[in-house]
Amino acid sequence: LGHRNGTVTMWSPSMSDPLVKMLCHRAPLTSAAVAQDGVHMVTAGLDGRVKIWDLRTYKELYNYYTVRPAAAISISQQGQLALGFGSHVNVWKEAFVKKQKDPYVVHEMPGHTVQRLQFCPYEDVLGISSSKGYSSIVIPGAGEANFDTFAANPFATKKQARETL
Repeated sequence: LGHRNGTVTMWSPSMSDPLVKMLCHRAPLTSAAVAQDGVHMVTAGLDGRVKIWDLRTYKELYNYYTVRPAAAISISQQGQLALGFGSHVNVWKEAFVKKQKDPYVVHEMPGHTVQRLQFCPYEDVLGISSSKGYSSIVIPGAGEANFDTFAANPFATKKQARETL
C-alpha cells in the first residue's frame, strides 16, 4: 500500500503488522506497481519522481523525473514500464535492466488527462483510461509471445481450472 507520507507498506494476510515499511518518496505517493516476477517495484510520487526498486534488497535502482507527477503505472509481461502523467504516456523498454535515456514509445493525448494504464496480457496492447474515455495503443514486444496454458490461462473454463489444481 502507498501512503500520503511517501511510504509503502507490504503486508502478509497472516500478519497483523506490515512486513516491510519503505520510505520511497519525500511526498505523497500517486501510484505503485510490482512486476510480475515479484522482484521489482515502481513507485511515483507528487515530487515528480518515478523510482524503480529491487524488492530483494529494498534498495532504489533507478530514479526518473517526470514533468508532472505520474498518475498511472503499468508493467507488461516482458518488463516494459508505462507511465501516465498529464496528457502524456511514456513506455520504457528494459527499465529494470539499466537506466534508460529516452522512452521507447511517447504518446501524446492533447486535451486528455491520463487516469489509468493497463497492459493486456499476451497482447502487445496498452489500454489507456483518460478523462475523455478509453483508448488503446500497440506497444511492440510488450506481451508474452508464447501462451502457456499451464502457467496462467485467462480463458480457462471452470473444468480446466479445476484440473490445474
